[in-house]
Amino acid sequence: SLASRIEFLERQLQTSANVVKSPEKKCTNCKRTGHLAEECFRRGGGREGQYPSWWKGKKDTSGPTANAAATPEVGELTQHYGLAAVSSESGSGDIYADTGASDHFFRRREDFVTY
Repeated sequence: SLASRIEFLERQLQTSANVVKSPEKKCTNCKRTGHLAEECFRRGGGREGQYPSWWKGKKDTSGPTANAAATPEVGELTQHYGLAAVSSESGSGDIYADTGASDHFFRRREDFVTY
């Protein structure tokens, strides 16, 4: 009936009004804007696994997880590319650093001027 259709549309309007993203909010869990960690339904968030009815994206699946290094998402940083090859004064060998890589490993802290 027309009354039930109007009621349905009003509920949808209320729901979508509650979902309006706030650009000043940034989630510390998933690193996205529009909500805070306690409102986040992704793994580790305050509403983990409680996906809203409007969510059409990929849902997190439970299962074994690995401890991985946290790397900033593409677009969060200005990207610069380059390659450096330096000979260490300590005699520990050459160092090759690829600035296009997301993570770097070096053997000796002493090889750095600042860190």
